[in-house]
Amino acid sequence: MASVSIEKVIEKFKLKNLTPQIDVENIKIHQPDINRPALQLAGYFEHFEETRPQIIGFVEFSYMENLSQERKEEVYPRVISEKTPCIIFCRGLHPDEMFMEIAVNNNVPLLVTEKNAAFALLSSCPTLHHPR
Repeated sequence: MASVSIEKVIEKFKLKNLTPQIDVENIKIHQPDINRPALQLAGYFEHFEETRPQIIGFVEFSYMENLSQERKEEVYPRVISEKTPCIIFCRGLHPDEMFMEIAVNNNVPLLVTEKNAAFALLSSCPTLHHPR
């Protein structure tokens, strides 16, 4: 199965890496599809594809801002799985401290684009299907 390194994705899409302490050169995306984890943030994990890159757009981010601390403690560790190759925040949005801490502990790179989620979703597909 073809794969592409997170390092190449960062370069190709000019993403900002919020977790430079994580070695992105050796983390690979093996799954050509992506996921927006809105349902998972709401607590529904059946059929969750944690091996896909996760895209956090404005809707997911707005929902996350309204979660209680207790709820974040329940869902964040399940969304930020050690199997997740990366999480991309769109529109220049940044995760909260707890999200960052869990990501670093699970070796999951957090990336940011200034683009909207639709751009991130559409533009990532050719790279993931045909890595160069």
